[in-house]
Formats: sequence, C-alpha cells, structure tokens
Amino acid sequence: MSPIRDRYECIADVTLQCVELSPKWAKGYARVGAALHGSRRFDEAVAAYEKGIAIEDSPALRKGLKEVNDAKGMSFFLYDALYNVAHTVGIFRGRGG
Repeated sequence: MSPIRDRYECIADVTLQCVELSPKWAKGYARVGAALHGSRRFDEAVAAYEKGIAIEDSPALRKGLKEVNDAKGMSFFLYDALYNVAHTVGIFRGRGG
C-alpha cells in the first residue's frame, strides 16, 4: 500500500468515528467519502456520499459522488497514477490549479 493510501485509511477510521458521533452532520459524510475515495474503497465512498446527500443535498457531496463514480470507471493503474500525481502537486479537491 502506498504512503498516501495509508494516510487515507487512517483518515477514514477517524471520519467514520465522526459520523458515528454526529450521524446528522452531512459534511461528516463528505469527509468519510473523500477518505474512502482516497483509499480506493469506492463502493463505501459512494454509500457515504449518498448518506450525506440524503441529509443535505449539497454541491460538495454531489461533486464527491461524481468523482468517485468517475474513478470507479478508470483502470486501476491509470487511477493510481493520476491520483498520486494530483495529490503530490496539490490540485485534487480544489487545491491549487
């Protein structure tokens, strides 16, 4: 597993605890979805975004859901390469370019 993916696994654990404590906080599900997306747990990420959308339909949740569904359609190697490059240069999730 890559160091980036390891970090997302840790973040996923913490964010899952967050939504257990505050299950009505839609933004928490966006964070869970992003962390699960980063660790390539796509089906779980989709479920998290959909739970958040059921609480509060927001553009951020819709965007995250679209990104996960797009990633599910990519080949494993292409996705891994693009994802790691995007994080390295800081352009993923609205940072940078």
